Amino acid sequence: MTQRIKLLNIFRDALKALAALVSGPTRYFQEQNEEALLRNALFAIAPLAAAAGLLIFLADALSPAASKEAVQALLQRYGVENPPENAAGSSGLRALFFPLYWAGFVALAGACCLGMARLLDDRDANFRISALIAAHAALPLMASGLVFGVLNAVFPPFLNPAIVGVVRLVINSLTVFGAWFWSTRIAMSGFQLHFKQNAGRAALTWLAPWFLIVVIAVLF
Repeated sequence: MTQRIKLLNIFRDALKALAALVSGPTRYFQEQNEEALLRNALFAIAPLAAAAGLLIFLADALSPAASKEAVQALLQRYGVENPPENAAGSSGLRALFFPLYWAGFVALAGACCLGMARLLDDRDANFRISALIAAHAALPLMASGLVFGVLNAVFPPFLNPAIVGVVRLVINSLTVFGAWFWSTRIAMSGFQLHFKQNAGRAALTWLAPWFLIVVIAVLF
């Protein structure tokens, strides 16, 4: 029981710290040392990723059939005949692997950012802090993933399916833009403080994993 209470206290303190990250990334990174960043990532961000995956799974399990037909109707309208059943973006059991997707992105982003920092001759860079900054910067992206998963599963079934598809497309696009903008601000604040980079170098460092993702998407 004592150990459980201790873990709950650590989780509560980590969540409080993350609240400060939302309000001011620069101040957050100034107040949190490397060990605190690791603790917050393990005891707050990772559980939040697991909770997001579970919520997406539950939303998909309870979703009305009409919402899954929305994107299919939109694709047919623009000339895609007989779209596959999963064209509506149903998350299903894959949502339970959301924490693994998040961990994979953090590892990839940490490695790419470290590589870019080394190319820029930033000697203060190391993989551990690079991955921790990426984990924190991925929080807005995690939130956008939760929005996508829930919207793709739960939508008023009485609306016209094509309209539902358009509305979801607009909401998802705005969410992506806002999440990426905020994640960039978080990452730049972390790199500027821990890697001693200026704003330009910090922005280039955070762009590295996204450039790789775009290249992979184009090639495969």
